[in-house]
Amino acid sequence: MLGAPLIALARRWRRPACEFSAHRGGDELAIAFAATPAVLTEAAVVHLLLPAGWLWVHLAWAVMHLYMLAWVFAWALGPRLRPHRLVGGALLAHGGLLYGALVPLHAISGIEVARRRLPEHTPFVLEGVTALLPARRRVDLWLDLSEPIVVTRPLGEPVRVRRLGLAADDPNALCAALRSPPLVVPDAPVPALGLAAALGLPELVYGAR
Repeated sequence: MLGAPLIALARRWRRPACEFSAHRGGDELAIAFAATPAVLTEAAVVHLLLPAGWLWVHLAWAVMHLYMLAWVFAWALGPRLRPHRLVGGALLAHGGLLYGALVPLHAISGIEVARRRLPEHTPFVLEGVTALLPARRRVDLWLDLSEPIVVTRPLGEPVRVRRLGLAADDPNALCAALRSPPLVVPDAPVPALGLAAALGLPELVYGAR
C-alpha cells in the first residue's frame, strides 16, 4: 500500500501500452473521499482533547491518521494503478494492489468470456484449484491452465491454481490479446512474483521500458 505513490509516479513517467483495466464503475475512490472528512475530524478532535504538552502523542496520532488516509487512497486507486498487463510473454494479472498472478501465455490452454456475479465485494476468492480476482463483485474472463501458476496474497501463503478468473472492463479485448499477443517487450525476462510483486516492483521495472 505504501508503495502506491511510487507505482503512480512510474505510470505517469511512462504508461505501458498493453494493459487492460478492471476499475470502471467502481466506487472505491468515492468511498475514500467520503471517509477523508471523518478521519480528519477524528484527528482534530483528539488533538484538541489531548494536553498541549504531549508532543509525541500528538505526533504519533497525526502519523497514524496520515497512514490511514494513505492506506485508504492506495486501496481505492489500486485497481487503476495495477491493471492486467502483457509483458515478456506473460500476463501479469492483478486484484487491486495486494493480489497478483503471473501467467505465462504458453500455459493458457483455454479462454472463456463469461460473467459471474459474486455475493460479496472481495479482491480474491479461492475455490479449490480455481482463483478469482474479481472487481465490483464480478468476474468476466476465465483462463484454463495447462500447468499450475502461483497467486500471491498478503495474508497467507501463495497458492498454486489451475484456473484463473479475472475481472476486465473489456474482456473481449483481453481475450483477443491473449490469443494473439502483440509484441510488447521483446525478449523481456518474466518477473518472479513474491515480495517484489506485492510491492509493485514489476510495474516499476516494466513501466520504465
